[in-house]
Amino acid sequence: MGDLDRVIQVNDPPTVAAFLQRDRTDRTAAREQPDCLFLALGTGPLLWAAGLLHLWGQGYVEPVVAPPEPRHIVAQQLLALCLQEHRIGKPALGGGVERARSV
Repeated sequence: MGDLDRVIQVNDPPTVAAFLQRDRTDRTAAREQPDCLFLALGTGPLLWAAGLLHLWGQGYVEPVVAPPEPRHIVAQQLLALCLQEHRIGKPALGGGVERARSV
């Protein structure tokens, strides 16, 4: 996906980290104010979004905790590799599965 001009978020993301993940506009990469529009469908989501933006403005981002065994990420990366190499199977993976097991 290329750069986005604007992100429209319905209701509130659960965390500052989730907000930053969803907002991939050019301005964010340049450390400027993101171009994100919140559409809050109630008072609760509006207040949560306001608090979230306040925390973001203070430079706070929750610590990211990696899942203990991210098999879904490995599967996605293997699929991307097969698509990149235009083939499926052991020759396309080039020992990637064996290297991933040893980590």
